[in-house]
Amino acid sequence: MRRLYRAHGPLSVRPIDLSPPTANTPTKEDTDLLASMLRDVDYQVQEEQEEAKLRQQQENARRQKAEERLREQEALKEARKAKEEKDAAIKAAKAEKKKRLNAKARQLEREASQKSLEEGMAEYHAWLATVTKGLDEIKLVDGKEVVVKEREVEKEVVKPVVKPPFLPTLSEEWEQKVVEALAVKTESSIMGKSMEGVELSRKDLARLLPRGKMLAGHEPWLNDEVVNAWYANLCARLNEKAGYVKSPTTTPKFVAYGSQWLKTATEKGIIGIQTWSRRKGIKNEKLLKAERIFFPVNSGSHWTLLTISPANKSIEYLDSLRPQGYREKRYIDLARQWLKMELGPKYNDSEWTVFETTSSQQNNSNDCGVFACLNGLALSRGFKDPSLEFGADDIPLARRYFVANLLNGGFTGDFDL
Repeated sequence: MRRLYRAHGPLSVRPIDLSPPTANTPTKEDTDLLASMLRDVDYQVQEEQEEAKLRQQQENARRQKAEERLREQEALKEARKAKEEKDAAIKAAKAEKKKRLNAKARQLEREASQKSLEEGMAEYHAWLATVTKGLDEIKLVDGKEVVVKEREVEKEVVKPVVKPPFLPTLSEEWEQKVVEALAVKTESSIMGKSMEGVELSRKDLARLLPRGKMLAGHEPWLNDEVVNAWYANLCARLNEKAGYVKSPTTTPKFVAYGSQWLKTATEKGIIGIQTWSRRKGIKNEKLLKAERIFFPVNSGSHWTLLTISPANKSIEYLDSLRPQGYREKRYIDLARQWLKMELGPKYNDSEWTVFETTSSQQNNSNDCGVFACLNGLALSRGFKDPSLEFGADDIPLARRYFVANLLNGGFTGDFDL
Protein backbone atom coordinates (compact mmCIF):
# COMPACT_ATOMS: atom_id res chain seq x y z
CA MET A 1 0.00 0.00 0.00
CA ARG A 2 1.31 3.28 -1.00
CA ARG A 3 0.96 6.17 1.42
CA LEU A 4 1.32 9.89 0.96
CA TYR A 5 2.19 12.25 3.73
CA ARG A 6 1.21 15.87 4.34
CA ALA A 7 2.83 17.92 6.98
CA HIS A 8 0.52 19.19 9.77
CA GLY A 9 3.15 20.92 11.64
CA PRO A 10 6.74 21.27 11.94
CA LEU A 11 7.31 17.82 13.49
CA SER A 12 4.23 15.70 12.70
CA VAL A 13 3.17 14.06 9.43
CA ARG A 14 -0.32 12.74 8.83
CA PRO A 15 -0.74 9.96 6.34
CA ILE A 16 -3.36 10.27 3.55
CA ASP A 17 -5.19 7.17 2.55
CA LEU A 18 -5.42 6.78 -1.21
CA SER A 19 -6.88 3.35 -1.25
CA PRO A 20 -9.85 2.83 -3.63
CA PRO A 21 -13.17 3.73 -2.09
CA THR A 22 -15.95 1.30 -1.76
CA ALA A 23 -18.33 0.82 -4.65
CA ASN A 24 -21.29 2.85 -3.20
CA THR A 25 -19.41 5.66 -1.53
CA PRO A 26 -18.69 8.82 -3.74
CA THR A 27 -15.39 10.37 -3.30
CA LYS A 28 -14.74 14.02 -2.68
CA GLU A 29 -13.26 14.30 -6.13
CA ASP A 30 -16.46 12.94 -7.62
CA THR A 31 -18.49 15.37 -5.59
CA ASP A 32 -16.29 18.27 -6.62
CA LEU A 33 -16.40 17.17 -10.24
CA LEU A 34 -20.16 16.90 -10.14
CA ALA A 35 -20.43 20.28 -8.50
CA SER A 36 -18.13 21.72 -11.14
CA MET A 37 -20.20 20.14 -13.91
CA LEU A 38 -23.38 21.49 -12.37
CA ARG A 39 -21.82 24.90 -12.16
CA ASP A 40 -20.80 24.66 -15.80
CA VAL A 41 -24.32 23.63 -16.76
CA ASP A 42 -25.79 26.46 -14.70
CA TYR A 43 -23.32 28.91 -16.31
CA GLN A 44 -24.17 27.58 -19.78
CA VAL A 45 -27.90 27.83 -19.07
CA GLN A 46 -27.38 31.32 -17.71
CA GLU A 47 -25.38 32.31 -20.80
CA GLU A 48 -28.07 30.88 -23.05
CA GLN A 49 -30.74 32.74 -21.12
CA GLU A 50 -28.75 35.96 -21.34
CA GLU A 51 -28.21 35.42 -25.08
CA ALA A 52 -31.93 34.70 -25.53
CA LYS A 53 -32.72 37.80 -23.52
CA LEU A 54 -30.29 39.84 -25.63
CA ARG A 55 -31.78 38.46 -28.81
CA GLN A 56 -35.24 39.31 -27.52
CA GLN A 57 -34.10 42.82 -26.66
CA GLN A 58 -32.56 43.20 -30.12
CA GLU A 59 -35.72 41.88 -31.74
CA ASN A 60 -37.82 44.28 -29.67
CA ALA A 61 -35.49 47.15 -30.61
CA ARG A 62 -35.67 46.17 -34.29
CA ARG A 63 -39.45 45.93 -34.12
CA GLN A 64 -39.63 49.24 -32.31
CA LYS A 65 -37.41 50.84 -34.94
CA ALA A 66 -39.55 49.40 -37.71
CA GLU A 67 -42.66 50.76 -36.01
CA GLU A 68 -41.00 54.16 -35.60
CA ARG A 69 -39.99 54.19 -39.28
CA LEU A 70 -43.54 53.24 -40.22
CA ARG A 71 -44.91 56.02 -38.03
CA GLU A 72 -42.41 58.45 -39.56
CA GLN A 73 -43.43 57.37 -43.06
CA GLU A 74 -47.09 57.75 -42.17
CA ALA A 75 -46.36 61.17 -40.65
CA LEU A 76 -44.34 62.15 -43.73
CA LYS A 77 -47.14 60.95 -45.99
CA GLU A 78 -49.68 62.94 -43.99
CA ALA A 79 -47.41 66.00 -44.06
CA ARG A 80 -46.92 65.63 -47.82
CA LYS A 81 -50.66 65.24 -48.30
CA ALA A 82 -51.31 68.28 -46.13
CA LYS A 83 -48.71 70.26 -48.11
CA GLU A 84 -50.26 69.18 -51.42
CA GLU A 85 -53.69 70.20 -50.17
CA LYS A 86 -52.26 73.51 -48.96
CA ASP A 87 -50.45 74.09 -52.27
CA ALA A 88 -53.61 73.19 -54.19
CA ALA A 89 -55.59 75.61 -52.05
CA ILE A 90 -52.98 78.35 -52.59
CA LYS A 91 -52.92 77.63 -56.35
CA ALA A 92 -56.70 77.75 -56.50
CA ALA A 93 -56.71 80.99 -54.52
CA LYS A 94 -54.08 82.48 -56.86
CA ALA A 95 -56.04 81.34 -59.91
CA GLU A 96 -59.19 82.87 -58.50
CA LYS A 97 -57.32 86.08 -57.67
CA LYS A 98 -55.79 86.16 -61.15
CA LYS A 99 -59.23 85.60 -62.64
CA ARG A 100 -60.63 88.49 -60.62
CA LEU A 101 -57.70 90.71 -61.55
CA ASN A 102 -58.04 89.82 -65.24
CA ALA A 103 -61.74 90.55 -65.10
CA LYS A 104 -61.03 93.85 -63.38
CA ALA A 105 -58.29 94.64 -65.91
CA ARG A 106 -60.65 93.92 -68.79
CA GLN A 107 -63.27 96.13 -67.18
CA LEU A 108 -60.70 98.91 -66.73
CA GLU A 109 -59.59 98.49 -70.35
CA ARG A 110 -63.17 98.77 -71.54
CA GLU A 111 -63.68 101.85 -69.39
CA ALA A 112 -60.37 103.31 -70.59
CA SER A 113 -61.31 102.58 -74.19
CA GLN A 114 -64.69 104.25 -73.72
CA LYS A 115 -63.06 107.19 -71.97
CA SER A 116 -60.44 107.42 -74.70
CA LEU A 117 -63.18 107.37 -77.32
CA GLU A 118 -65.05 110.14 -75.53
CA GLU A 119 -61.89 112.21 -75.08
CA GLY A 120 -60.94 111.60 -78.71
CA MET A 121 -64.35 112.72 -79.92
CA ALA A 122 -64.13 115.78 -77.65
CA GLU A 123 -60.67 116.62 -79.05
CA TYR A 124 -61.96 116.07 -82.57
CA HIS A 125 -64.91 118.40 -82.07
CA ALA A 126 -62.63 120.98 -80.43
CA TRP A 127 -60.25 120.73 -83.37
CA LEU A 128 -63.17 120.94 -85.78
CA ALA A 129 -64.37 124.04 -84.00
CA THR A 130 -60.98 125.71 -84.47
CA VAL A 131 -60.82 124.99 -88.20
CA THR A 132 -64.41 126.15 -88.76
CA LYS A 133 -64.02 129.26 -86.65
CA GLY A 134 -65.14 132.27 -88.59
CA LEU A 135 -67.78 130.48 -90.63
CA ASP A 136 -71.23 131.98 -90.84
CA GLU A 137 -73.10 131.75 -87.57
CA ILE A 138 -76.81 131.10 -88.04
CA LYS A 139 -79.61 131.18 -85.48
CA LEU A 140 -83.35 130.85 -85.61
CA VAL A 141 -85.37 134.05 -85.32
CA ASP A 142 -89.14 133.57 -85.36
CA GLY A 143 -88.63 130.15 -86.92
CA LYS A 144 -86.37 131.48 -89.69
CA GLU A 145 -82.63 131.05 -90.15
CA VAL A 146 -80.84 134.37 -89.90
CA VAL A 147 -77.11 134.98 -90.53
CA VAL A 148 -75.77 136.90 -87.52
CA LYS A 149 -72.12 136.89 -88.52
CA GLU A 150 -70.62 136.56 -91.94
CA ARG A 151 -67.20 135.21 -92.73
CA GLU A 152 -65.09 137.43 -94.89
CA VAL A 153 -63.90 135.45 -97.90
CA GLU A 154 -61.79 136.75 -100.68
CA LYS A 155 -63.46 136.08 -103.98
CA GLU A 156 -61.07 134.18 -106.15
CA VAL A 157 -61.35 131.58 -108.77
CA VAL A 158 -60.31 128.20 -107.43
CA LYS A 159 -59.79 125.40 -109.85
CA PRO A 160 -61.23 122.14 -108.58
CA VAL A 161 -58.63 119.48 -107.86
CA VAL A 162 -59.68 115.93 -108.47
CA LYS A 163 -57.98 113.80 -105.86
CA PRO A 164 -57.61 110.10 -106.61
CA PRO A 165 -59.23 107.78 -104.07
CA PHE A 166 -56.92 106.47 -101.35
CA LEU A 167 -58.06 102.90 -102.03
CA PRO A 168 -59.18 101.77 -105.47
CA THR A 169 -62.62 100.26 -105.92
CA LEU A 170 -62.56 96.51 -106.24
CA SER A 171 -63.32 95.04 -109.62
CA GLU A 172 -66.36 92.82 -110.06
CA GLU A 173 -64.05 89.84 -110.26
CA TRP A 174 -62.49 90.60 -106.89
CA GLU A 175 -65.84 91.44 -105.32
CA GLN A 176 -66.98 87.96 -106.38
CA LYS A 177 -63.83 86.38 -104.94
CA VAL A 178 -64.46 88.12 -101.63
CA VAL A 179 -68.07 86.88 -101.58
CA GLU A 180 -66.92 83.33 -102.32
CA ALA A 181 -64.29 83.47 -99.59
CA LEU A 182 -66.83 84.69 -97.07
CA ALA A 183 -69.17 81.85 -98.04
CA VAL A 184 -66.69 79.22 -96.80
CA LYS A 185 -68.18 77.73 -93.64
CA THR A 186 -65.18 75.89 -92.19
CA GLU A 187 -63.30 78.36 -89.99
CA SER A 188 -60.04 76.39 -90.16
CA SER A 189 -59.92 76.48 -93.97
CA ILE A 190 -56.70 78.14 -95.16
CA MET A 191 -57.53 81.08 -97.42
CA GLY A 192 -54.06 82.48 -98.05
CA LYS A 193 -50.54 83.16 -96.78
CA SER A 194 -48.62 86.28 -95.88
CA MET A 195 -45.27 87.06 -97.51
CA GLU A 196 -43.65 85.64 -94.35
CA GLY A 197 -45.46 82.32 -94.86
CA VAL A 198 -48.04 82.74 -92.08
CA GLU A 199 -51.27 80.98 -93.03
CA LEU A 200 -54.54 82.90 -92.85
CA SER A 201 -57.72 80.96 -92.12
CA ARG A 202 -61.36 81.70 -92.78
CA LYS A 203 -61.58 82.58 -89.09
CA ASP A 204 -58.96 85.30 -89.60
CA LEU A 205 -60.88 86.77 -92.55
CA ALA A 206 -63.98 86.79 -90.35
CA ARG A 207 -62.23 89.47 -88.28
CA LEU A 208 -62.53 91.67 -91.35
CA LEU A 209 -65.91 90.60 -92.70
CA PRO A 210 -68.11 88.11 -90.82
CA ARG A 211 -70.32 85.64 -92.65
CA GLY A 212 -73.55 86.86 -91.07
CA LYS A 213 -75.09 90.27 -91.50
CA MET A 214 -73.97 92.90 -89.04
CA LEU A 215 -74.87 96.52 -88.54
CA ALA A 216 -72.45 98.90 -90.27
CA GLY A 217 -69.78 100.02 -87.84
CA HIS A 218 -70.16 96.92 -85.66
CA GLU A 219 -67.78 94.60 -87.48
CA PRO A 220 -65.27 92.66 -85.33
CA TRP A 221 -61.86 93.92 -84.27
CA LEU A 222 -58.90 92.87 -86.40
CA ASN A 223 -56.70 90.16 -84.88
CA ASP A 224 -52.89 89.98 -84.79
CA GLU A 225 -52.70 87.61 -87.76
CA VAL A 226 -54.47 90.04 -90.11
CA VAL A 227 -52.52 93.13 -88.99
CA ASN A 228 -49.15 91.33 -89.08
CA ALA A 229 -49.91 89.86 -92.53
CA TRP A 230 -50.88 93.32 -93.84
CA TYR A 231 -47.60 94.88 -92.72
CA ALA A 232 -45.50 91.88 -93.81
CA ASN A 233 -47.00 92.10 -97.32
CA LEU A 234 -46.65 95.89 -97.43
CA CYS A 235 -42.96 95.91 -96.41
CA ALA A 236 -42.12 92.99 -98.71
CA ARG A 237 -43.45 94.82 -101.79
CA LEU A 238 -41.93 98.18 -100.81
CA ASN A 239 -38.51 96.57 -100.35
CA GLU A 240 -38.85 94.70 -103.62
CA LYS A 241 -39.61 97.96 -105.44
CA ALA A 242 -36.57 99.56 -103.76
CA GLY A 243 -34.38 96.78 -105.14
CA TYR A 244 -33.60 95.25 -101.77
CA VAL A 245 -32.04 91.77 -101.78
CA LYS A 246 -31.50 90.21 -98.37
CA SER A 247 -27.83 89.71 -97.45
CA PRO A 248 -25.52 90.38 -94.46
CA THR A 249 -24.45 93.69 -95.98
CA THR A 250 -27.81 95.10 -97.12
CA THR A 251 -30.52 96.89 -95.15
CA PRO A 252 -34.25 96.79 -95.94
CA LYS A 253 -35.92 100.14 -96.48
CA PHE A 254 -39.12 99.14 -94.71
CA VAL A 255 -39.45 96.88 -91.65
CA ALA A 256 -42.46 95.85 -89.56
CA TYR A 257 -42.27 94.31 -86.10
CA GLY A 258 -44.89 91.72 -85.16
CA SER A 259 -47.63 93.07 -82.89
CA GLN A 260 -46.43 90.84 -80.02
CA TRP A 261 -43.46 93.20 -79.54
CA LEU A 262 -45.46 95.32 -77.08
CA LYS A 263 -46.37 92.38 -74.83
CA THR A 264 -42.75 91.21 -74.76
CA ALA A 265 -41.38 94.70 -74.11
CA THR A 266 -43.96 95.25 -71.36
CA GLU A 267 -43.20 91.96 -69.57
CA LYS A 268 -39.40 91.82 -70.03
CA GLY A 269 -38.48 95.41 -70.71
CA ILE A 270 -37.31 96.77 -74.07
CA ILE A 271 -34.33 94.38 -73.90
CA GLY A 272 -36.83 91.55 -74.51
CA ILE A 273 -36.90 92.46 -78.22
CA GLN A 274 -33.18 93.17 -78.54
CA THR A 275 -32.52 90.18 -80.82
CA TRP A 276 -35.44 90.92 -83.14
CA SER A 277 -33.56 93.57 -85.09
CA ARG A 278 -30.92 91.06 -86.22
CA ARG A 279 -33.62 88.88 -87.79
CA LYS A 280 -35.05 91.99 -89.45
CA GLY A 281 -31.66 92.99 -90.86
CA ILE A 282 -31.45 96.32 -89.02
CA LYS A 283 -29.19 95.47 -86.08
CA ASN A 284 -27.44 98.40 -84.41
CA GLU A 285 -26.29 101.13 -86.83
CA LYS A 286 -27.82 99.35 -89.84
CA LEU A 287 -31.22 100.66 -88.79
CA LEU A 288 -30.08 104.19 -89.71
CA LYS A 289 -30.15 103.10 -93.37
CA ALA A 290 -33.83 102.10 -93.13
CA GLU A 291 -36.52 104.50 -94.31
CA ARG A 292 -39.31 103.50 -91.94
CA ILE A 293 -39.93 100.91 -89.21
CA PHE A 294 -43.52 100.05 -88.23
CA PHE A 295 -44.52 98.96 -84.72
CA PRO A 296 -48.25 98.02 -84.73
CA VAL A 297 -49.55 98.52 -81.20
CA ASN A 298 -52.13 96.12 -79.75
CA SER A 299 -52.91 97.30 -76.22
CA GLY A 300 -55.47 94.53 -75.75
CA SER A 301 -58.48 96.72 -76.44
CA HIS A 302 -57.25 99.15 -79.08
CA TRP A 303 -55.03 99.20 -82.19
CA THR A 304 -52.70 102.14 -82.90
CA LEU A 305 -49.45 102.65 -84.82
CA LEU A 306 -45.98 103.61 -83.62
CA THR A 307 -43.47 104.26 -86.38
CA ILE A 308 -39.83 105.36 -86.52
CA SER A 309 -38.23 106.97 -89.56
CA PRO A 310 -34.41 106.74 -89.34
CA ALA A 311 -34.20 108.57 -92.67
CA ASN A 312 -35.29 111.83 -91.06
CA LYS A 313 -34.80 110.77 -87.41
CA SER A 314 -38.45 111.11 -86.47
CA ILE A 315 -40.93 109.28 -84.24
CA GLU A 316 -44.66 109.24 -84.94
CA TYR A 317 -47.60 107.78 -83.03
CA LEU A 318 -51.04 107.70 -84.64
CA ASP A 319 -54.24 107.00 -82.71
CA SER A 320 -57.63 106.88 -84.44
CA LEU A 321 -59.34 107.76 -81.14
CA ARG A 322 -57.15 110.77 -80.33
CA PRO A 323 -56.27 113.47 -82.88
CA GLN A 324 -53.29 114.39 -80.72
CA GLY A 325 -52.11 110.84 -80.17
CA TYR A 326 -48.52 112.00 -80.60
CA ARG A 327 -48.75 113.23 -77.01
CA GLU A 328 -48.98 109.63 -75.75
CA LYS A 329 -45.80 109.51 -73.64
CA ARG A 330 -45.74 105.74 -73.04
CA TYR A 331 -45.15 104.69 -76.65
CA ILE A 332 -42.90 107.61 -77.50
CA ASP A 333 -40.71 106.61 -74.55
CA LEU A 334 -40.63 102.99 -75.76
CA ALA A 335 -39.46 104.19 -79.17
CA ARG A 336 -36.64 106.19 -77.59
CA GLN A 337 -35.65 103.24 -75.38
CA TRP A 338 -35.50 100.98 -78.42
CA LEU A 339 -33.32 103.45 -80.36
CA LYS A 340 -30.99 103.86 -77.39
CA MET A 341 -30.69 100.08 -77.01
CA GLU A 342 -29.91 99.56 -80.70
CA LEU A 343 -27.62 102.54 -81.33
CA GLY A 344 -25.84 102.52 -77.96
CA PRO A 345 -23.41 105.45 -77.56
CA LYS A 346 -24.31 106.74 -81.03
CA TYR A 347 -27.85 107.55 -79.89
CA ASN A 348 -28.44 111.24 -79.28
CA ASP A 349 -31.89 111.90 -77.89
CA SER A 350 -31.94 115.52 -79.06
CA GLU A 351 -31.51 114.45 -82.70
CA TRP A 352 -34.82 112.54 -82.75
CA THR A 353 -38.03 114.53 -83.18
CA VAL A 354 -41.62 113.57 -82.41
CA PHE A 355 -43.74 114.61 -85.39
CA GLU A 356 -47.27 115.80 -84.65
CA THR A 357 -48.75 113.49 -87.27
CA THR A 358 -52.48 112.85 -86.86
CA SER A 359 -54.78 110.01 -87.80
CA SER A 360 -58.27 110.37 -89.16
CA GLN A 361 -60.74 109.46 -86.44
CA GLN A 362 -62.96 106.41 -86.24
CA ASN A 363 -66.66 106.85 -85.47
CA ASN A 364 -67.09 103.59 -83.54
CA SER A 365 -65.11 101.31 -81.24
CA ASN A 366 -64.36 98.51 -83.73
CA ASP A 367 -62.39 99.95 -86.66
CA CYS A 368 -59.15 100.87 -84.89
CA GLY A 369 -57.23 97.96 -86.50
CA VAL A 370 -58.23 99.07 -90.00
CA PHE A 371 -57.11 102.64 -89.24
CA ALA A 372 -53.78 101.36 -87.84
CA CYS A 373 -53.14 99.52 -91.13
CA LEU A 374 -54.26 102.35 -93.41
CA ASN A 375 -52.10 104.85 -91.52
CA GLY A 376 -49.05 102.71 -92.27
CA LEU A 377 -50.04 102.52 -95.94
CA ALA A 378 -50.44 106.31 -96.10
CA LEU A 379 -47.04 106.94 -94.49
CA SER A 380 -45.36 104.42 -96.80
CA ARG A 381 -46.73 106.37 -99.78
CA GLY A 382 -45.11 109.53 -98.45
CA PHE A 383 -48.25 111.31 -97.21
CA LYS A 384 -47.32 113.59 -94.34
CA ASP A 385 -50.87 113.81 -92.94
CA PRO A 386 -52.77 110.50 -93.19
CA SER A 387 -55.87 112.17 -91.70
CA LEU A 388 -56.37 113.95 -95.02
CA GLU A 389 -56.17 110.78 -97.12
CA PHE A 390 -59.02 108.64 -95.79
CA GLY A 391 -61.77 108.69 -93.20
CA ALA A 392 -64.42 106.65 -91.47
CA ASP A 393 -66.52 106.54 -94.64
CA ASP A 394 -63.76 104.58 -96.39
CA ILE A 395 -63.69 101.74 -93.87
CA PRO A 396 -66.40 99.47 -95.45
CA LEU A 397 -64.41 99.48 -98.71
CA ALA A 398 -61.17 99.06 -96.77
CA ARG A 399 -62.40 95.90 -95.05
CA ARG A 400 -63.29 94.31 -98.41
CA TYR A 401 -60.02 95.56 -99.88
CA PHE A 402 -58.11 93.91 -97.01
CA VAL A 403 -59.80 90.56 -97.66
CA ALA A 404 -59.06 90.75 -101.40
CA ASN A 405 -55.47 91.83 -100.75
CA LEU A 406 -54.83 88.92 -98.37
CA LEU A 407 -56.46 86.46 -100.78
CA ASN A 408 -54.16 87.84 -103.48
CA GLY A 409 -51.08 87.25 -101.32
CA GLY A 410 -50.19 90.90 -100.90
CA PHE A 411 -49.47 93.98 -103.00
CA THR A 412 -48.94 92.36 -106.38
CA GLY A 413 -50.96 92.29 -109.59
CA ASP A 414 -54.17 94.24 -109.18
CA PHE A 415 -52.99 95.49 -105.79
CA ASP A 416 -49.53 96.72 -106.73
CA LEU A 417 -48.42 99.90 -105.03
